[in-house]
Amino acid sequence: MKKLFRHIAFAAAAATLAVLMLTSCAAKPETVRRREHTIAYFYADEEDGTRFVADGAPLDSLLSDEIRDYYTCDGTVSAAIAGTGLYRVSKDGAVMVHPAGVTRALVSLDDRYIVYLTATTLHIYDDNTGAVTDVKPDEEGSMVSAAISPDGSAVGFSIKSSEGKYSAYAYVNGECRKLSDDAYLVAIADGAEFWYFARIKDAALYRASGSREKKIADDVSQKMEFNRDLTEVTFDVNGETRYSVNGSAAKPIVKGRSLYTTKAQCVSKQGGDLVEASVMDCGTMFGCAFYSARESSDESSSVTVYDVWYVNGAKKAKELVEGAYAFGLSDDGSTLSCLIDKLLYVMDVRDREGAKAIARNVYSFNTTRDGGKFYGIKYDGSLFVCDREGAASTVSKDAVYSMVTPDGRCMYLGEYEKTGNLYVTDGKETNKAATGVVHIDVFPGMCVYYTAPYDNENGVKVCDVYASPTGDDFALVVKGAAVGIKNN
Repeated sequence: MKKLFRHIAFAAAAATLAVLMLTSCAAKPETVRRREHTIAYFYADEEDGTRFVADGAPLDSLLSDEIRDYYTCDGTVSAAIAGTGLYRVSKDGAVMVHPAGVTRALVSLDDRYIVYLTATTLHIYDDNTGAVTDVKPDEEGSMVSAAISPDGSAVGFSIKSSEGKYSAYAYVNGECRKLSDDAYLVAIADGAEFWYFARIKDAALYRASGSREKKIADDVSQKMEFNRDLTEVTFDVNGETRYSVNGSAAKPIVKGRSLYTTKAQCVSKQGGDLVEASVMDCGTMFGCAFYSARESSDESSSVTVYDVWYVNGAKKAKELVEGAYAFGLSDDGSTLSCLIDKLLYVMDVRDREGAKAIARNVYSFNTTRDGGKFYGIKYDGSLFVCDREGAASTVSKDAVYSMVTPDGRCMYLGEYEKTGNLYVTDGKETNKAATGVVHIDVFPGMCVYYTAPYDNENGVKVCDVYASPTGDDFALVVKGAAVGIKNN
């Protein structure tokens, strides 16, 4: 069976496992915001600029530079650094916020603020008013990290002096004040009531409030995750994920394992190059499935497999799955599906004892958002559809790749050599959507396909990009996109 590979620049906050897009998992779904939209970008070589596509609709904006960094929380508003200039991007187009010299940016969880750094100044762009506030403390040094509180009332940042020392500051109510010495700011609470910082020399993480500082752990990883109000934080120490609540001493979730929560899809990336914080738009990171990835090898090959645990609100973990080739979750987090040894299983996420095999000889699969329908490709190349009870029917005898559309149908490629035909099916009715397709993608709110690569007049390998909000009526959105597609 052929495998398709591509490299494409796009905004995506949610983790993608093989052909599965993980969905949010919550005991209280109202506290979790789902990712419903996407603004993708493509470098159009023939136009020598970057084009944007929002939920399948092309935007008129063309940026003359390639995108260097791209930040978004929910896929509706993005901050793009092109060259060294900063742009705000939405379905209405790209608007320049700062012309040059921007080194880093972040978008607040509510999309109202874009905080960005130039060499010695922090800037706060307010989307409600269009105003930009410039913050430059008396201390000389370079700006190296930034964070914004959940409600936008406080902005924190770090300065690195010419001697290599770090200091943490807050900008609250129009005033700038120092928070901590020897501190690399990571996250800040509303009104700067408390904040998190790292001491770089020993990689220690602290939570501080006023003049009080409490060490959480030593030797913390470069990346960490927070819930919405910053009362929970997770990070790795020597390859083991640990958690802290309200500044408590860090404890492991599963001893010796590095884990990822599946809770949130809308995330604000904060901090800096040395320590990066992902602030998730969820009330708690727990009460859901966590997963760990590892390599499984035999004499002929190596493949990534996933182990899955359910971690309850008390942070107690129960293993659900070991060695899955892929897995998926329903929107409400109640249903887990996974592929183990060619068998497709479905189970209640809190009760692995009720696991049921619903399909055999399965190579890959996708699940709908409610976890009630499954589309899979078998090792003989046939595409099937089945429900939780295992009632299955064959849709096609020739499929090589498939994904589920935002409205719960299946896009798949068939009759594939160097390119193939694109079909969209609900399991009963199947329509041919396009021919000459080399690859497909599905993002929140948008389906995309790419034509066969060709050499443009500049001798650059490019392809044409077509998009649709649902998988119906694809339209050309980018001509001559340089996305580096190749076949193996």
